[in-house]
Amino acid sequence: MAEEKILRYVGDGAFVNGVPARDLDSSDIASSGFTVEQLLAFEPRVYESTGAPYVEPTVAVINLNDGANDTEAHIAAKTLNARKRQKEGEA
Repeated sequence: MAEEKILRYVGDGAFVNGVPARDLDSSDIASSGFTVEQLLAFEPRVYESTGAPYVEPTVAVINLNDGANDTEAHIAAKTLNARKRQKEGEA
């Protein structure tokens, strides 16, 4: 299931350097280096709120020296699947 979009792209070709010119979900915002408020404040206007709440993504560190338990394996699988979907969307 795809993450809910937090910000809608309305830039009509305008963009913020280093940030995808498309609708953004929580992961996109977290990796952008900007806050939601900063992305909404850019002029010309590039993004508008969808009304969905922004939830900071959970960061997990998995120590593979001791193997991976079920929770760690689940987090790793979700992360790898999300990266794969993102790369397929960029292709």
